[in-house]
Amino acid sequence: MWIFNPGIGLFNHYSGYLGIPRIEWLYDRHWALPAIILKKQLDGAVDAKVTPKEAMATVQKQVEGVIKR
Repeated sequence: MWIFNPGIGLFNHYSGYLGIPRIEWLYDRHWALPAIILKKQLDGAVDAKVTPKEAMATVQKQVEGVIKR
């Protein structure tokens, strides 16, 4: 969870450019749970990638299943 590190984390690094004060993500009781939820959402977004080849293989299997009926 280095992204949320107050010293070297990406969120605090880029928020500094926007003039937003640094957040103690995992050390502040108000921000710890939202940080964990955001991390889980980001993990899910990475895992949910589907390549076009995989998508077409799935469609082909579904079409073959309909034809066999």
